[in-house]
Amino acid sequence: DIINCKALMTGDGELKKSTQAFKKLYSTKWSELVSHTALTTLDDKHFNKPSTLPFTEDVKRLHQHLEKVGNSASETLKCDPSPQAYGELCKTTLSKIILFNRRRGGEVSKMHLSAFAMRDTSPLHKDVALGLSQFEQKLCAHFSRVEIKGKRGRKVAVLLSPDMVEAI
Repeated sequence: DIINCKALMTGDGELKKSTQAFKKLYSTKWSELVSHTALTTLDDKHFNKPSTLPFTEDVKRLHQHLEKVGNSASETLKCDPSPQAYGELCKTTLSKIILFNRRRGGEVSKMHLSAFAMRDTSPLHKDVALGLSQFEQKLCAHFSRVEIKGKRGRKVAVLLSPDMVEAI
């Protein structure tokens, strides 16, 4: 645009044609040539990056700590309601949900109360139960499933344990 303005101010017809040709080429070919290459390079970087897993003992300690803090905040909230206790319970519950579901924090933190209230509490359908093992049926009965809006507007399932449901 700057060069095009300069061409208009100086009356240089050749420069004006050149800038218009560049703009046309840019608008038609940029997305397929440059953007595709850039996206491919970024994907390759993510693909080649080694994934690191936390130690089981560390995850166990974190879970125990969250459980202890959550129970403490819940008891404090029952005996002596305060904004600090409520905030602590909210933080620990959110952390437990993120840790349990291995979800991005932003997705879970933006869960609407209406999504939680509309969670499916109906018993498992008989036809579905036929395809599940006894253990899987017990898991379905134990956990609550909430569907939230995830990345790019996709529907994402979040599982909640009974203590998470109680805390919410």
